[in-house]
Amino acid sequence: MNKTSLKEVSDISFFRGALSFLNAAEILVKNEGNIPIDAFAYLASHALELFLKSYLLSVGAQEGKLKNIGHSLEVAWKETVKAGLPIESKPPEWCRTLNSTFEWPFLLRYPRNNTGIVVPNPQNLITQLKVVSREVSSKLGVDEQGNFLK
Repeated sequence: MNKTSLKEVSDISFFRGALSFLNAAEILVKNEGNIPIDAFAYLASHALELFLKSYLLSVGAQEGKLKNIGHSLEVAWKETVKAGLPIESKPPEWCRTLNSTFEWPFLLRYPRNNTGIVVPNPQNLITQLKVVSREVSSKLGVDEQGNFLK
């Protein structure tokens, strides 16, 4: 195996990565105590980014296109819709809300003084992410755990 093959991405690797971030976000929600909201929002945002980009990879997008999208959840959503994923045509409010802290200036990664973040209702957000996950999994030919269907 050469060094470049270790760095390749695939639709399935992104999808399984998204599931991992979604599962971690769910664990925080099930905690029933005070949810560390910035950590929850980061996990949820990254899960969405990977779900959307996994679909784009599955329809032939190159890694360079994904890098051009960057960390914009809204741009990734729009590109995914253009590529044929049957989800809402415009990024829904929950996606736009997550995007406001996930893309530049990356408030979830690099907190700033005197800055608060707004996050959609965690239970509702998990539900919405699972809707996106189901749509992507059906297009990838995997189940909701990322296992190949026969």
